[in-house]
Amino acid sequence: MFTLEARSARIELTDRRRMRAIARRLEEVRYAALVEHVVQAAERAAGLDDGSLDTDWLAPQPPSPLRRMLPEVFFGSQSLFVLAPAGKRLDAWEVRSQHGSSTLDDFCAAVATAVEATKVDETDDPQIEWRPHTLRLPAAGVDLGHGAEPTAVLSPSADRAAAQALADDDARSFITDLVRTGSSITDLDDTPMSQYRSVGELYRQGLIEREYLIICRQDHRTLGRVSELDDETRQSILQLSCPTCGRRFNDELVRQVHAPSRAAAEMVTDGRWRASWAQALLADHGLEEHTIRQLAGSGGNGTALRVDTLHGRLLVELPDAEFGMQHAYALIRRLRRQSIVFGLVLATEPVADEAYQYLSERVGLQQGPMVSVLEGSRAITDDLGDAIDEWSIISVRLLADELIDTTGIDIGAVIEAWMRRDDTASDVTGEIVRGDEDAGDHGGATVTELSSVSYGQ
Repeated sequence: MFTLEARSARIELTDRRRMRAIARRLEEVRYAALVEHVVQAAERAAGLDDGSLDTDWLAPQPPSPLRRMLPEVFFGSQSLFVLAPAGKRLDAWEVRSQHGSSTLDDFCAAVATAVEATKVDETDDPQIEWRPHTLRLPAAGVDLGHGAEPTAVLSPSADRAAAQALADDDARSFITDLVRTGSSITDLDDTPMSQYRSVGELYRQGLIEREYLIICRQDHRTLGRVSELDDETRQSILQLSCPTCGRRFNDELVRQVHAPSRAAAEMVTDGRWRASWAQALLADHGLEEHTIRQLAGSGGNGTALRVDTLHGRLLVELPDAEFGMQHAYALIRRLRRQSIVFGLVLATEPVADEAYQYLSERVGLQQGPMVSVLEGSRAITDDLGDAIDEWSIISVRLLADELIDTTGIDIGAVIEAWMRRDDTASDVTGEIVRGDEDAGDHGGATVTELSSVSYGQ
């Protein structure tokens, strides 16, 4: 996931040749300057003396007493930096992977040194004091769904561990069936516990409770129930004698009974496990927990998480039933109302074919907002990181377009290409891959090829 951090200082840079000199100074340190390399290449190709050109030809502007300065883009070892004159202000910002350490302070210090070294005369005494500069996409609307304020998702660690166990499709199907039918199973049933691969984890998380039935060998009547066999009190009960056959309880048939716990029933019934599980996954991928808020799901289906981070907003839909066309329409309407560019549907239940087609056609026709759909627990776990990376790239690109409003050179495109340079962000094809027998090892579905859209609403 990529992030953007910015600093700002009060200094006016209006001389384009001085801007080139500053770029060269920074190159001498260790920062490769994009625009400076372009201008130098043009000078060499035209046989001009070094320093003959400025950047006017890169960003032609109409006649005006106010000449906009073209920003310079620098490449460090693990970060990309932009130095952007903005009137009497100078902005410096860094784009980097969130897993990397910030080196923006070092870059700002190098800029201050270069500015001092290129001053025109002794009266030119720039005092640079860098301050944090907050960058955000256009403010979102106030529509939160059902008129309620969002609440922070602060799931206890026990809830998260239990939610992770319920994310297993087999385990969730098993325990959901028990909750819905209000039944329990024993090892006498035709569906033995051994066929449920994740039942052991359900026990460890307190989602399954176990009792033991004591059954008369002669007439198969139930003589009693105990919760544990190794407790001293229970051992004394096992010394009682059966009134029918005279055997001690300890010698009668003992069968296990398995039933969902109250916590399991609550988490499955109200779908709370989805929010807890999604929150843990988002935090694992670098999104700060205090930025995650819970909302009602679009179209009345399940819940949603709004993530206020990375200079914009991400809406994560967590449907608790099939995600159909009515839910897709409602999701797009909500994204538009709140000016949110990117949405994710994390569907543990099926997604209707027409909903896939509708969302993919919107992406193909460059009709924002953009939505990715992951279907199935496996696809969500495996592909969520790629989806978040994709959204972070688009978010930074949008900020680049807002911050650097120039003509003639698309610096935002360079920034996006740099973020995608090693193909770690997303392996996109523009096709929808379904989580069925034809999906191979992918196991999910993603509406992708988002980098080709026009980023507009």
